[in-house]
Amino acid sequence: MQAVHRHSENRSELKTLKLEKKEADQVESQKEKQILGENTMKRLFEMENALSKATERLDIANATLSNLGFEHLMLTKKLKMARTKALESAARYREILEREQVNLEKVQSCERGNAVLQEELEKEKKEGAELRQKVYIAQILLNQVKIPTFQADVDGHALEGWSQQLQAFLSGSFRAPLAWRILWEGARGDHQAGGVASAPAVPVVFRLLLRHFLSWTFPFVLVRIVFRSSRILVRRPSFSAVLLTGL
Repeated sequence: MQAVHRHSENRSELKTLKLEKKEADQVESQKEKQILGENTMKRLFEMENALSKATERLDIANATLSNLGFEHLMLTKKLKMARTKALESAARYREILEREQVNLEKVQSCERGNAVLQEELEKEKKEGAELRQKVYIAQILLNQVKIPTFQADVDGHALEGWSQQLQAFLSGSFRAPLAWRILWEGARGDHQAGGVASAPAVPVVFRLLLRHFLSWTFPFVLVRIVFRSSRILVRRPSFSAVLLTGL
């Protein structure tokens, strides 16, 4: 009887223990589920945060990409503009070089022309000096012809001096006619052959030469001198002062 009674008590205790175990298992399972749910929610929250951050980063990357695309477009336009400006600058540089070459050629031409003009100026100066000398000689000879009176008793030495000057004048740069030279040589030969006795024949020749000289040669020479002087004055206005001072 006692064994049966113990067996019944043990059975009741066993049931109680089973119920407690079952309740404990349920509590543990609920705790585990709760913990698992909390962990799952935590992971989901973290994943959502990570996803939102990734989305933000993606948006930032897209915005950066769009900005880079815009900057690339602007840089492309600037590059095209820079190439266009470079081509224009190269064209202008070539044009400037061509102008510089043309100006250099003009300067060289002007220098050559200046050298030619300088040579012409020197030539005109020489011609002006020659003209001044010719005018001076002509004035001296004209004064010498006007002053003395050709008489038979003229001093032989003075007549010889006048004859030498007139001979140099007729045979010089004025280029007297050949007939005058023949007359001069003949008169000089007669004077040297006849001595003092033939002296009156020499003034006759002088009168003849003076008549022809005053009637034709001297006006022609003066016209020639005035004409050449006017040409020099027209070419070189500054040369007039030099010529006037010489005269």
